[in-house]
Amino acid sequence: MKLVSKEIRNAVVDRLEKSISAQKAVVDKIREGRPLDAEPDENRKIAYIQKKLDVSAAIAKRIANYEDPKTLPLTPIKQSKAESIQGSTVDFLDVCFLDEARAASRSVARVAYWNGDPQGTGFMVSPNLFLTNQHVIQNKEQAKSFLLEFDYELDSKRKVLPFTRFKLDPDKLFLSDSEDDLDFTLVAVGERVDGLCNLEDFGFLPLINSIDKHIRAMFVNIIQHPEGKHKQLVLRENRILFSSPNTLIYGSDTLPGASGSPVFNDDWEVVGLHHYGEPYRALLDPANLNQSLPQSGNEGIRISSIMNHLNAEINTMTSVQAVLVKEALNPKFRSPSLLNEKSQSESTVVVENNKYMQENLASSGGLSNPQVAPNGTVTWTIPLSVSIQLGNHSVSENASTNQLNSKARSSEIETKSEAENFKPDPDFTNRHGYDPNFLGIKVKLPTLSNEQKQTAARNKLAKEEDDPYELKYQHFSLVMHGKRKLPFYTAVNIDGASVININRDTGKITRVENPGFEAAEAYEKWYDDERIDVDERSTQKLYNDPFMKKYFQRGHLVKRTDPSWGNPERAMRAQADTFHFTNCSPQHKGFNPITTRWAGVENWITKESDKSNIRVTVFSGPIFEDTDPEISSIKIPMKFWKIIVWIEDGNLQTMGILADQSDLVNASLADRGQENLGQLPNNFIKVEQCPILDIQNLTGLNFESLK
Repeated sequence: MKLVSKEIRNAVVDRLEKSISAQKAVVDKIREGRPLDAEPDENRKIAYIQKKLDVSAAIAKRIANYEDPKTLPLTPIKQSKAESIQGSTVDFLDVCFLDEARAASRSVARVAYWNGDPQGTGFMVSPNLFLTNQHVIQNKEQAKSFLLEFDYELDSKRKVLPFTRFKLDPDKLFLSDSEDDLDFTLVAVGERVDGLCNLEDFGFLPLINSIDKHIRAMFVNIIQHPEGKHKQLVLRENRILFSSPNTLIYGSDTLPGASGSPVFNDDWEVVGLHHYGEPYRALLDPANLNQSLPQSGNEGIRISSIMNHLNAEINTMTSVQAVLVKEALNPKFRSPSLLNEKSQSESTVVVENNKYMQENLASSGGLSNPQVAPNGTVTWTIPLSVSIQLGNHSVSENASTNQLNSKARSSEIETKSEAENFKPDPDFTNRHGYDPNFLGIKVKLPTLSNEQKQTAARNKLAKEEDDPYELKYQHFSLVMHGKRKLPFYTAVNIDGASVININRDTGKITRVENPGFEAAEAYEKWYDDERIDVDERSTQKLYNDPFMKKYFQRGHLVKRTDPSWGNPERAMRAQADTFHFTNCSPQHKGFNPITTRWAGVENWITKESDKSNIRVTVFSGPIFEDTDPEISSIKIPMKFWKIIVWIEDGNLQTMGILADQSDLVNASLADRGQENLGQLPNNFIKVEQCPILDIQNLTGLNFESLK
């Protein structure tokens, strides 16, 4: 194992000793139960709280000032998290913390000589690059003497796992800094030497240069190979006690061999590169010789400092090196890649124990191309491998897999009109609908007038304590106008911080919503909701009308992606639920998918909530007029409305929007030869912001919570 040089040790010890008083101040704040007061950088503290709780800067500041979270406009869950950040229940963690730790640990490897002698620890920071200390791998020639050993650890039965080893490829990229306050080596990974896994199976830990990753007194966690032993994890009682421009000092148990280990926050984001530890330091407080500071003096290099150094050096690199480094410096996500790529692209969690999810994935092309064996055995990966023996039929080695695909997928769609990538679960007992407390301030559903209740469709499965008109879906609800066969309104909760995107072509979880698919939703298969009578809702028969086919689409009132958040199963269920005819209204083909019309309003809401990681509630619906034109068996609404509700600085904020398709509908009716309904007032534009009271007057609904 490589020990730090005398020069590095002296420099670190000097920093440790000079920061004793600052470390003691942090310890004192922890003991006082006010750990947030230990962070001197107010901007960093506010950003950290905002990230942890998804609140505004004003609310984060009130939390930092130790206002009681129960008096703040927070959901019960956020109140609990705020109390924890303030220092009350710091030992409670969500169980998903363990899943995240496991995903992070896979990217950590032991650095060892070819003969197995240990040298240190390190971790993948991109699909191709490995980061460790410069004192672990000092130069290009030495790098060729080492191997990376992944999965060098014990399984749940305390038995040694089979591990996989890779060469390093310093000729492709080798960057290092020997300064004691950076002490890093970034090197490309080469070919596999032995083992069963591929490099991509271990993922990587994204590098993030952000002010909100850590504050003083915060816990850190370290995954390491102490003394070259099997991979181990250090949790809790490891606090950041001091931070300099380039380093972090924290209390933790580390041993030689831990050099190069990633230092994580509780979100499993890498905040430091561990490079020095003295587990028995026991420095005494000069003001009280009977009171010692924590007995572990450990220092890590701040990841942000390493990133700044690499960014400054990019112009001196070759084009190949620059591409590799830029990939590491510009990740598309913050958490371990195995949580963002493999699990989401394959979506194994989604299909497990859910027959409706399995049907969705199978019918949407979620199968890989089959592998054909000479004996006729065909294997698909879904990601489970299923082999089917095709009787006595033989298959030539050059058999067309495309032909096999076309035969094996006989149940797949043949035409666009038959698409059914999102099939709802017909058992509605697991749907809780719209949550009025979602924003932390109660926002009730709008109430119908007595006249509207006479025409509202009744939910035949409503419980005695339920609103008899409310139809509950995953993360949204709606109330139907039985005579117009369209919703009076829809109401959806949108959590921008936990959005899950689903590729509408494949049914797979993706990191980014697929662009350009607004128009494609016109071809999806839509479904009946039999909780209300058939004569109180539209059906596919309406949209099979030749005139309707020519000019109109089945427009979502709750956008397909708006309720798609939480865990993958709920997200898929939510998206499927939006394909009920109850959530549908005839919208002109020049209105529904166009980004300067209805789709533009929807996309703006999605973009703003996702970008800001905030919670938003959206009410939406048509405006019913007696003069609306009747086509086939339904009157076509000429106008639609949305009300967006969110919290800002602890206060409820609202925005009303009107969107008009009358110019398009009138033009289509004129083309049909039907009398034109006339012109709108000159002051009416196609999309406009308007007061909530105007929408209330136009719809007859009572938005009591928004007054």
